[in-house]
Amino acid sequence: VRARPVDDEGTWTAVDSGAADSGAVDDDARLHAANLAALQVVLARAGGWPYERGDGWVAADACAQTRFFSFCVLTEPRVLPCDPRPTVYEGRTGPNGWLVMDLWGRPAAGEVRSPVLMRREPGPVEADPRVLLARTPDGLRDAEQALAAGLEAPGLEGVLAPGLLDERVAVAYDRALQAVALAFDDGASIGVYLVGTATAARGRGLGAAVTAASLAALPPRPALLTATTMGRPVYERLGFAAVGRATMVLHDRPTTR
Repeated sequence: VRARPVDDEGTWTAVDSGAADSGAVDDDARLHAANLAALQVVLARAGGWPYERGDGWVAADACAQTRFFSFCVLTEPRVLPCDPRPTVYEGRTGPNGWLVMDLWGRPAAGEVRSPVLMRREPGPVEADPRVLLARTPDGLRDAEQALAAGLEAPGLEGVLAPGLLDERVAVAYDRALQAVALAFDDGASIGVYLVGTATAARGRGLGAAVTAASLAALPPRPALLTATTMGRPVYERLGFAAVGRATMVLHDRPTTR
């Protein structure tokens, strides 16, 4: 048992106790935090966004160039969710706020979401003929259309910059441009991100199909992601299991010192 299962309210169910469980949760949180932090730098460099490394966190400002949310990822559990004050966000005029992602899932004040942290061991996945991989700049543009549809957030041009083609990133999308998933290999794990399916296309297995395709395109390593209550069953069918809870805190104004 890697960790005690998590129910939909985010509380631990009684299975067993002991340091091994908390250690496994910490290992998975560190693994995914390192992956997500590295991806922020990759996305920022590819897209020309500003980014910053701090003491226990990494921040990138996607809003400097796109209409996407910006992330500050905690890489150590000792930093509280509202402590980081990245200078990269000061005075910014982007249309969206910025999110602090705490993979250790500690309580926080403000506008908070608590997605489930899930892990999948390496293993085969089924191919789906409806799904393509973005291997060219044009493919990335198509994937951005699928991203805008899947997240129901128009105007995301520039999120998937051509420079990603030179990175260990796999972007999968369906032929109808209704679903997308991105996976990133940092050499230790695969992180799965930006999974979305347009409302009208849900219930057809597209979310699972693009997720599986992104995983299949990268080396066989442990895979981690954070899931909403709606998305959790999709990932469970792919072999992911809940191992913890994350905390996402939304800041809708620039930070000031």
